[in-house]
Amino acid sequence: MELAAEFRHSFEMWSSMMTTAGGKPFRVHMQAQRRSMMLELVRWMLGRSKHTLPAILLTIVEDFTDNAVCRKASAKFIAQTHRLRQRIAGLIGDGSGVIVMPSHPLLAPRHGYPQTKPFNFQYTGVVNVLLLPTTQVPLGLSRPRTTPPHARLPLGCQIVAGYGQDHVSIAVAQRLEPLSRE
Repeated sequence: MELAAEFRHSFEMWSSMMTTAGGKPFRVHMQAQRRSMMLELVRWMLGRSKHTLPAILLTIVEDFTDNAVCRKASAKFIAQTHRLRQRIAGLIGDGSGVIVMPSHPLLAPRHGYPQTKPFNFQYTGVVNVLLLPTTQVPLGLSRPRTTPPHARLPLGCQIVAGYGQDHVSIAVAQRLEPLSRE
């Protein structure tokens, strides 16, 4: 079943749901003030920051998204998130079904690579805000033809089950995982 089009705005759905969740802003966790985060960005560029680029950018973005225009767009993506959850529930059925999907849009990233594409977590992020249980399954290593033999990268997928059906995603993962050793 094709769901790719419905995941096209995964980042926006994740961001909207996280923004309206009612928790503390990320800024509080970073113990940051507005002016200091721009300075922290400069520190990061110079290799002197104790924070990651995604953390700094998320804190800066929070400041720019707290306005009426962004709240209106956020409402649209929240509604889209709820529709996607209903669609997935319809596809999964009575509780014993699952969806197998990628965990990441690319092959496992090399060390440091996520710093250059900090929002490539969209597949795991959107499933998280859909409140659906997910189990990551290792499926082996990339083939030597895609990377040097000594630099094979891990492959995997995530098993998404219905709300409250954690045991189903875990059971499917347990059945698939031994295949990675064959």
